[in-house]
Amino acid sequence: MRDSGFTEQEARIIENVNNAVNDYPYIKDRPSEHWATREEFITGEKGRDCEDFALEKARRLIDVGFSDKRFNIWIVELWPDYYHAVLVIDEKLVLDNRYSYVYLLTQGKWEQLMRIAQFNL
Repeated sequence: MRDSGFTEQEARIIENVNNAVNDYPYIKDRPSEHWATREEFITGEKGRDCEDFALEKARRLIDVGFSDKRFNIWIVELWPDYYHAVLVIDEKLVLDNRYSYVYLLTQGKWEQLMRIAQFNL
């Protein structure tokens, strides 16, 4: 996260949240697409997929004092007809459940399809 413009403390918090949430196993949504509440994310009862990881990371960052105005969830196309959700902070950093590290937005190798700027956590 060097050269990201984030303080050392912010970077450490972001990395810790990313790793803690990524420790949960991925579970495909059942029976259909569902955006999980915090409780549903923890239990995995209705699934736990990419948008659920992005939402939970945003919730935890808000819990420690980050403003929700700093976040967007991006729906991206990784390859034809394969879509994925990631959390983007300040249009600079990407928190992605596929990786144990946080990376710069400019390092993403996908096409942005949709940005969700406001969401109810």
